[in-house]
Parts: sequence; structure tokens; C-alpha cells
Amino acid sequence: MIEKIRNITNKKQFHIMVIVLIILILLFFLLFTILRYNVEGEKNMPFMLTKISVISQSLGEDKEKEGMKWAFNVNETNDIYLYIEKNPNYEKQELIKSIEIDSISIEKMPNIGETKFYKPDAEDVNIMFKNTEQNEITNIEYLGDTRNRFKKLKNFKSRRISGI
Repeated sequence: MIEKIRNITNKKQFHIMVIVLIILILLFFLLFTILRYNVEGEKNMPFMLTKISVISQSLGEDKEKEGMKWAFNVNETNDIYLYIEKNPNYEKQELIKSIEIDSISIEKMPNIGETKFYKPDAEDVNIMFKNTEQNEITNIEYLGDTRNRFKKLKNFKSRRISGI
């Protein structure tokens, strides 16, 4: 019996099959790890989204019509603030190069007017937001910087994204 095992293990075909088997096992674990990472993602991110705040403001303007006591045009604005902070469990030093918010959309509600998203107005020094067509957006990107330059979409260490 031992002699038969020696004959089998001394053949070149046996060695090739063992090597192929080892390679297949390694490939299986590699593919499993890649698939698991793609599904679960990074577990210890350097930064965390800690808070989302929505601040709403509405302004009503009278419609000047006789006999219509409660006729108003109502304009509502909502500012969305995203707070991003360093993860205290992340050991390495990291800086945010940029943060992009893409495919901004909202479901159309019946009896509600048009909904648009605007970025800060970089041209006018006195006004933060100007609802003009050139400031209308569907995505926005904030760049990391050494100091806050909100109108140029640059935030100090990109800790806080605001005014979407």
C-alpha cells in the first residue's frame, strides 16, 4: 500500500494536480475576499457622516386680487447641512481631497411647484445664494482646503458641507 502511494506521489502528473489545486484554492479565497469587500465596503473609514441638518424657511407673498383673503404665493427654501468628522478609531492621518454629491433629485409631489437645487453664488459678495439659472445644479463637489472658502466650494478640511 505504501509502495502504491509512493508511485502516485512520485509522478509528474500528481505534482501538477497538487499545484493546480493549491492555485484554485488561493483564487477562490481571493475572489471571495474581493466580493466580500465589494458588498460590505470599507469598515474603518477615515471620516464619518455624523449629522444631517435641514433648515427650512418659507416666505409668503400676497396675491393682489379682490375678494381673495388667503391667496399667497409661497416660496420655501431648504438648506441641507452635512457634517463630516474624522473617525476617532482611524489611526492614520488623512485629508479629504474632494466630496462629490451626485444625482441630486427629488420626487415630484402633486400640487407642489417646481423644485430646484442651487449652489452658492461665487460672483456676488453680499448674497450667499442667488436663484439664477447659472447656479442651478444636479451635482456638487466640495474641495478640501486649508481654509474655508464657502462660495468657491472649498471647506476647511471638508468637515462640513453646507448649503446644497
